[in-house]
Amino acid sequence: MQGIYTVGHGTRSFAEIQELLRARECDFLVDVRSSPFSKFNPDFNIDQLRRHTASAGITYVFMGDQLGGRPNDPQIYDKTGKIDYQQLRCKEYFQAGLERLETAAKKDLHVCIMCSEERPEDCHRSKLIGAELQARGINVTHIDKAGQNSSQIVVIERIASSQLDLFSFDPALTRSRGRYKR
Repeated sequence: MQGIYTVGHGTRSFAEIQELLRARECDFLVDVRSSPFSKFNPDFNIDQLRRHTASAGITYVFMGDQLGGRPNDPQIYDKTGKIDYQQLRCKEYFQAGLERLETAAKKDLHVCIMCSEERPEDCHRSKLIGAELQARGINVTHIDKAGQNSSQIVVIERIASSQLDLFSFDPALTRSRGRYKR
């Protein structure tokens, strides 16, 4: 079974993302941003991104409605406005998105999930999507800020090691970093 890559566009150009995808033979770019737009990097606005991927021979798939880190579902936000990943994991739409990725992996499709954060430690693609795919037996490899591969296990270890209190429940793995709704 083919594994799945992840990448964050951050400040990279589409040409840089294309090079990273080509180096890993990825034919599918799955956009998991809830809102597929970037005010800082217009190459990654949905219309421009569709044009770029089409001209590069890469299939663009938007899945932010199923796997996005900032869903419209008010039930998954805690009282501080952070997203409760434990709640989100149970949602039917999220599970349906995971099933689509699992099917792609089983078909040996070369897929890369994309979000905006360059560091996988800062993104739901490692804490939520990567963790769930790994639990399903799918190998997840994150392309980090330096363009290097990091396994799901290594990224989660980085997150855990950055915590000050080693004896408490790790909220960095169960909540979003930012507050989005109240």
